[in-house]
Amino acid sequence: MRPKSGKAVIHVLGPFRLVNSSRQNCTPRGRKACAVLALLALSPHGTRARRWLQDKLWSDRGQEQGAASLRQCLVEIRRALGADRDAIRTNNLTVSLDPTYVDVDWRDWQSHADTDSTAANVELLEGLDIRDPEFEDWLRKQRCALEAQLERPCANDVDRDTGRTASTSSELLILSSGPDDEHASDSVLGDCLLDAISKTVAEVGSVSVVDYRNEPDRLKAWRKTATSDRSLVLQSAVTQGPGDNALRVVLTRERTNEVVWSARAGWTGKDSLHVDSERFSKLVNQVANVAISEYLKLHAEDQSKPVASALCKMGIQHFFRLGAGNFEIADQYFKCAFELEPKGIYLGWRAYLRTFMLAEQQFACRETLTDEAVDFITRALELDPHNSYIASFAAQVHYLVNRAYIAAYEYAERSIELNEANSVGWIQLGMAKCYLGNLQAGVEDTRRAVQIAGTSPFRFHLAGLSCIASAMSGQVDQAIHLGEASHALKPNFAPAMRYLSVLYLHKGDEQRAFAMVEKLRAREPGFSYDRLKDPSYPAAGLRRSGLIRSLPARQI
Repeated sequence: MRPKSGKAVIHVLGPFRLVNSSRQNCTPRGRKACAVLALLALSPHGTRARRWLQDKLWSDRGQEQGAASLRQCLVEIRRALGADRDAIRTNNLTVSLDPTYVDVDWRDWQSHADTDSTAANVELLEGLDIRDPEFEDWLRKQRCALEAQLERPCANDVDRDTGRTASTSSELLILSSGPDDEHASDSVLGDCLLDAISKTVAEVGSVSVVDYRNEPDRLKAWRKTATSDRSLVLQSAVTQGPGDNALRVVLTRERTNEVVWSARAGWTGKDSLHVDSERFSKLVNQVANVAISEYLKLHAEDQSKPVASALCKMGIQHFFRLGAGNFEIADQYFKCAFELEPKGIYLGWRAYLRTFMLAEQQFACRETLTDEAVDFITRALELDPHNSYIASFAAQVHYLVNRAYIAAYEYAERSIELNEANSVGWIQLGMAKCYLGNLQAGVEDTRRAVQIAGTSPFRFHLAGLSCIASAMSGQVDQAIHLGEASHALKPNFAPAMRYLSVLYLHKGDEQRAFAMVEKLRAREPGFSYDRLKDPSYPAAGLRRSGLIRSLPARQI
């Protein structure tokens, strides 16, 4: 790709090169200096924390030695750039590339990927050998991302036989009619259920939804011309009998008609099933989770093309396994998904992920982490302001990162208005109410979130936050129950362990309290109750609850 005039250009496709604004090769002689530029060139917004760069290039050295080596590389880079030295911007925490002074051939290629096949025959950072396992792991992931983009079909590709635009997504076909049954009837309730399920699976970024309920002819035409065998069919039917009613929902594979999952919710006249009930929302989430999982299986069977939604689902799986390694892999999946298909939800997941990294104390630079969380969620909201999950993630960012509880309340309320089955929205609304002083109502909202979550992969997180809400309201026994539920679902989730350690001690159960402290110390060396009093430590609910102050001084 031809470089733009007036700027230095970093070439990462093929052998690494640095060309100044006068079109002269000024590549630094040191491999580590080249690697610093490469790490920045392939980073979001061209910015990385100093500590992050040190970890990638000097992972076997102490912090001070790594910091000194990085400073030396920055001096070498500025010397090589000469008149373009302002392309590198630094402060005490971060190192950045200034886009007004420097371009990257990777970004220029990305914007012309549908017409330019330059990258198809080259290797990313060819020959750049940095003998550090952290850098090698990072480079391997970057090359995988490049390969995924090279395999992406062009947005304007058209099927020559059907004349339709090619699609990289599967479709979840939504039909109102269920199995033939003399007792089956059309139902607004059944349609509302399908609407809610389709909204949920579309919002989380995992499945593309097409509604054929009122277009049977169009459905028949699609089935004649469709080439994909990775589609699902979702049907609902209501049966009515004397004093007994039931809503049945069935998920099948379109080609084979194989039943993947089915469920039945029954009710009598006295115990009606309505759209704002917890039973209804729980059914929505149960079906949505099954549909998303089945969708991933279908795409796993055919890996000929990378699909952004499938990458997102893989990212979600790693995300909720927790741990620094899984967090980094999840972030790469979300990043690749966004590069394939720039949807706001993928940025939303990246912002939500950073709130977990903050709560789990898994970060090199707190300021960089919080800045990224705010940036990602701001851009996500701009791209898709009507996605309930993005709104609920925004509430989490404001609640945990900014401690802005009124803003968290507003975004959580917006989330529920957009999708009443969104359990993340309910948990955030409850937490915001608790921090704003409405404890009992907040606890009830968090309880609802746990109840309607079904088999959601983040159920452990909802139970953990509900534990916090109950602790803040003084409901210690309920808090312990919820904390134990969270710990059972995800034994390595640090927030639940923090609260349980204090709650057990408050109840006089020193043995279980100290056992939980030892588990925490395996994850956070040096953990003690004193750390819980630090305002920067993620235990604001405990500090507000007064439980820490009520413990005997010798135990703190």
